[in-house]
Amino acid sequence: MAGTCDVECDGVYQANLLNAHTAGLVSDKQLADASRRVLTHRFKLGLFDDPRRTAFWQGRYNDSATVHSAEHASIARDAATQSVVVVQNAGSVLPLNTSAKTVALIGPLANITDVFLGDYRPAACPGPARPAPQGTACLPTLSELLSKRLAGTGSKVILAEGCGDQGDAGVPCSGTAVTPDVTAALQAADVIVLAIGEKTTDNDSSGNTGGEGRDRDSIALPGLQAQLVTAALATHKPVVAVILSGGSVSVDALAGSSNTAVVYAGFGGESGQNAIIDVLFGDAPASGRLAFTVYPESWGKAT
Repeated sequence: MAGTCDVECDGVYQANLLNAHTAGLVSDKQLADASRRVLTHRFKLGLFDDPRRTAFWQGRYNDSATVHSAEHASIARDAATQSVVVVQNAGSVLPLNTSAKTVALIGPLANITDVFLGDYRPAACPGPARPAPQGTACLPTLSELLSKRLAGTGSKVILAEGCGDQGDAGVPCSGTAVTPDVTAALQAADVIVLAIGEKTTDNDSSGNTGGEGRDRDSIALPGLQAQLVTAALATHKPVVAVILSGGSVSVDALAGSSNTAVVYAGFGGESGQNAIIDVLFGDAPASGRLAFTVYPESWGKAT
């Protein structure tokens, strides 16, 4: 508190504040001033009001009139679209052509929803957030949206998630990310779309590779995802790598590869997956404003 930090959300104050006060390092006045500042904000926020009068208590905190309403979803989609950045489009792979007969969608982020919401978020769908995954049950996956976008064109989508997170959903990998279904999808594909990057979810934290408490000592793709990239590039077919992340993730193998597009999509929120599909097919323009620098995988490693 002497450093003007009234609140901390770990165990530092719990373990040390009483001893610091006893030793005279923190005064009664400092404690009182800090408490006054914290409680004043809480009163202003209504945290001490009668809870029976609040929308949360009455079950209206996730009302469909506001949560995921058409108006809010539209705003979210526009914001997400502006955050999608195409950093490489070698061979003019993008926009995708609906004449491609078979699109392989590969990677651990291809068929889940709440990865787009990141950490510390309310339910994105009306109704209760629990039990999981009710809070994201109204959202589509990339796989579902890609199939819907190609419906009626004569094209098909082959989904193969592989084992790119090395323990995704708590299931250990067998030592390779390129599972038999991935190999079959790569062989059949005319175009390959990789859904890779960091995973941080509330519904399945056991398979998370990012988020609070999961700092990584490398900026390379998590787990065994690099194996999926290598296998895709080895086919010499058009590849689109869609990378979800909360920060810089390096893509050494993809950088400069021919017939390869690299798309950073961040964590786009409730309409993030829609924005990705819009950009991939040219239905919406991509941004050129990357919010971070992408360093080589060797950056930060001890030499």
